[in-house]
Amino acid sequence: MQFNVPAGITDSRPNNLPEKFEKFWSAYETGTFSHESVTRHYSLANFDQESDELTFNIRWQTSENGIRAGIGSSYLGALQVGDTITATGPYSEFYAPPVNKDNKVAHRIFIGAGSGLAPLKSILFEQLKKHRSTIDMTLIYGARSEDDLLYLDELQLLEKQHQNFTYVNTLTRPSEQWQGHTGYVQNVLARHLEQLAEPLTTEIYLCGPTAMMVEVEKMIVNAGIPKEQIFSDKFSR
Repeated sequence: MQFNVPAGITDSRPNNLPEKFEKFWSAYETGTFSHESVTRHYSLANFDQESDELTFNIRWQTSENGIRAGIGSSYLGALQVGDTITATGPYSEFYAPPVNKDNKVAHRIFIGAGSGLAPLKSILFEQLKKHRSTIDMTLIYGARSEDDLLYLDELQLLEKQHQNFTYVNTLTRPSEQWQGHTGYVQNVLARHLEQLAEPLTTEIYLCGPTAMMVEVEKMIVNAGIPKEQIFSDKFSR
């Protein structure tokens, strides 16, 4: 959906943070910055049969090289209960197209990092719970630490409920207790692409930081998957 953020003064970092999150913000000074009015787009994290509420995963973008923080994410992150904002949509620009005789799909691979999980989650839940798709689906999700694994319980339950869905996560800054994959999603994806049997009937869905998406798309094309079978949803600050 498109959010209309009015011009004004916004906090550079969150106030009243829960204690367990303070460590992530210790390097950022408390303050404000002024900004012009802007529009920002954020993807829905839920599908139409899941809830009457609209859910978004918005990561408060920190300042880059001392310059102001992300306008949209910091403004929305600072909203209080009872505040209002104007939004339009939703716009269906990132979704799984119907499968038919002209669109033969055997496998769908979803690759995301950070808050980029939002649209991937909504598509996965829609396909498996609403449309009861029998296509093989794999989600490769990257985060920093265990605390950053969004929707962990829901995705693990989805994997148990659907034999055609596989959930794989990887961490770049795991604790010593972590026993799963480590490193970026590119590392995990490389192993999946090596074992990919049918690249011409595989679709890829991407959402996450730009650098990750650029590198991943190169890997996918080199693996023989046509560009028209790669779908992506870009971040905005």
